[in-house]
Amino acid sequence: MENRTPAPREDQRVRLTKTLLQNAFLELLTEKPVQSVTVKELCQRAGVNRGTFYLHYKDVYDLLEKMEDALLRDLDELLQSNPVIVYNTPEEAGAGFTNAIFGFFEKNREMCAILLGDNGDKKFVAGIIERAKEKSVREYLAFYPTASRQDAEIFYYFIAWGFIGLLQQSLQNPPPAPFGTMAAAAQRIIMEAARFFAVTD
Repeated sequence: MENRTPAPREDQRVRLTKTLLQNAFLELLTEKPVQSVTVKELCQRAGVNRGTFYLHYKDVYDLLEKMEDALLRDLDELLQSNPVIVYNTPEEAGAGFTNAIFGFFEKNREMCAILLGDNGDKKFVAGIIERAKEKSVREYLAFYPTASRQDAEIFYYFIAWGFIGLLQQSLQNPPPAPFGTMAAAAQRIIMEAARFFAVTD
């Protein structure tokens, strides 16, 4: 009978190493911007040797990009599984989506607080905005069929960047209000702002 050595143990070691590096990296990003973080100090903080680091990442920017990509993949799944607008009553429109977005950032609070903070990556923020654009604009136009695409894009960017600002405040420690309160307030603001489409009809 052929003897096979199970692989999961190796995989577990790799996952542990990456977790140590990522946690240490997040700690350093609370102290300084990414361009000031060196592989040497990162490995010292993580308790991992530099050779092991280079088995998984080219440099600290590659590490940051891979962490951001993993988070954005999760965000993509959320965007695909939650309609921006719920076609029941105006009061319900978008409430589930708003709660889902706030829930996502609450679940990933530590990383999001850093990436959206002073030492964060501006390209990551722009990536979040652009990822949700087409889906949102498409649903706005379906819900408000007489609106132009230009109007839908203006509305989207206004809401999206306002959302980012609110999330940045929510991710501070301590936050100005509970996430549920912020989500409910955001939903009321969005519903009031949607009157913009009625004006442009």
